[in-house]
Amino acid sequence: MKKSRRTFTAEFKAKVAIEAWKKEFLAGAGKVFDTGKDGSAEVKKLKKENEDLVHQIGQLSVDINWLKKKVL
Repeated sequence: MKKSRRTFTAEFKAKVAIEAWKKEFLAGAGKVFDTGKDGSAEVKKLKKENEDLVHQIGQLSVDINWLKKKVL
């Protein structure tokens, strides 16, 4: 026996989406007014990682250019 597919109205889909966003917002709303001490440590860690990756990209670019010159 074939099941018919359920269809939802646009209004229902909007209500479901708003509820999901509302729950997600309420779960993290306290972080907005936090002093940022935990977040700042994470930001510093990500900035350091970003700097390291930029340095590595620069070094690899230099190596590639050197190899291109060496081969030609």
